[in-house]
Amino acid sequence: MGRVPKQKPAPKKRPLPKLPKKTPAPKIDLEPAQKAVNEAAARVRGLWLGYIALLAYLFIAVGAVTHRDLLLEAPVKLPALNVELPLIGFFAVAPIFLLINHFYLLLQLLGLGRRICEFNDEIAKTGLSEEARRRERRKLDTFVIVQMLGGTREERQQLTGKFFSAIALITIVIAPVALLLTIQLQFLPYQYELVTWMHRTAIGVDLALLWTFWPSIRLGDWAPWRGTPVRSMAVSMVMLFACVIATFPGEVADSGMGRQDWKKPEDSYLSSIKGWLFGDLTRGVTRKRRIPFSRALDLPDNKTLIDLDKFDKIRRRHRDNKDQLKPWQTGRTLSLRGQNLRGAMFDRADLRNVDLFNAGLQGASLDYASLQGASLVNAGLQGASLDSTFLWRAYGEPDRKNLAGVWVKEPQLQALTAEQLVELETNALASVENDDVKQRIKKALARLTVPEEDVQDSLPENYWTALAGKLSEADHRKDLAKRLKALACDEKNAPYVAQGLILTTGFEELGILSRLEEIGDSHLPGVARTLLDAAEGRTIICPGVKGLDAGSIANLRKWTAKTGNGKQDEADGETGR
Repeated sequence: MGRVPKQKPAPKKRPLPKLPKKTPAPKIDLEPAQKAVNEAAARVRGLWLGYIALLAYLFIAVGAVTHRDLLLEAPVKLPALNVELPLIGFFAVAPIFLLINHFYLLLQLLGLGRRICEFNDEIAKTGLSEEARRRERRKLDTFVIVQMLGGTREERQQLTGKFFSAIALITIVIAPVALLLTIQLQFLPYQYELVTWMHRTAIGVDLALLWTFWPSIRLGDWAPWRGTPVRSMAVSMVMLFACVIATFPGEVADSGMGRQDWKKPEDSYLSSIKGWLFGDLTRGVTRKRRIPFSRALDLPDNKTLIDLDKFDKIRRRHRDNKDQLKPWQTGRTLSLRGQNLRGAMFDRADLRNVDLFNAGLQGASLDYASLQGASLVNAGLQGASLDSTFLWRAYGEPDRKNLAGVWVKEPQLQALTAEQLVELETNALASVENDDVKQRIKKALARLTVPEEDVQDSLPENYWTALAGKLSEADHRKDLAKRLKALACDEKNAPYVAQGLILTTGFEELGILSRLEEIGDSHLPGVARTLLDAAEGRTIICPGVKGLDAGSIANLRKWTAKTGNGKQDEADGETGR
């Protein structure tokens, strides 16, 4: 038998080294951080909603103030509350009240931002999966700021997050600044420099608060003065607009140290930009504004400025006591003493027996306005326009130092005769059938007549006629031609504005075919040639006349054929080329 070989014993297995036991990650409780965020969010949400309501309330209250309210200093009636506040007091206090509320809201938002930042740090230390983190973040309050800074990735980075950011930016950053600018612009025609500078200061302080707090709120930590080029440019543009562009005629920011000499729009800094934005203050030109605000009062055709019942009482008092009382001692329908009315538009407005003592009417337009019996003692009329203004029995010589550049043409110095009253009444009642309405119309028209007795101390007729004779009509017509051509060429509302300037006015018996004819024969052919060339497609410099009707084209051709000052015609035609 063969010998069986010995089998070698199997090698002993070496024991595996013992691995150290895994230390479980420390469990972090997120509930305290979540609770702190949610409690803070509940408080701030109430403040935020109340602040939005305050913004809306002030927007409505400020927007309801009209130019008539500014002129008459009518109290501001608060919506819903039906409480009346003094005009100047409201516009002085409202920005301060808004600023305090905005500051407190920013402080509370900063505290909320810090709590959200702490929650984000806590959840980052837990080592939870993405899904687990999403579940934890969904336990947070749904307030806009919370979701924008501490919500899930969708709420922070995707489209929903952009919506949250836009809501926060509009309500917390843009809306308060826009409201402060609205308050300044709405009050601007009142021309009160102290209150206007209060508005500008409030805007600057609010921008400083936003610059300081808004980056800190987003970062959850105090981080002031972290500006970006876009943010710096936005702040600079707002302050530049508030302090340099949004100015009223004659203030330091508008005209510098020579503000007392303001008498025409060109005396303002950046007058072309201001005229384009707020409307041209040049006399004889319709004020076309790009924004719903103005630098001066705009009240043409307003017949509600004076109290007609008070006017009737003044007339009766004067008639009964004419031997004992001077005209100004019988009362005033409206007191505008010492008010700044520079650049104001009062064309065809009713200002009878108004007290304009020491009023600043520089550059104002009073064409066809009713100033019978008005007091013009020391009134500043530099650069003002009184074209066909009713000045019968206006008394009190204006300040002769402030008459430079005043335009007076065909002042109406006679009362309405009985024949004129009968004709006016007949035309007014022609289509009226209701007897009560007829009586009211007759009563209103009766106010246009005055007693025939002479009134002492009123300005003599030759005062205004002599003043009109000293003025340069050529300069007036040249300026009017320039303005009317620019108005006709504006493409907005084309061609209706141009047609209104070219077609008949209804005063053919006075020799005036249209508004454009008032510029005179020396300027009319050149302006007409510019408009006609554009209307017939030979040039594109005047888009406002595109689509003119046949009647307007016929008038332009007729005026182009007129023979005037050749050099002036050529200059007027070349201005638009």
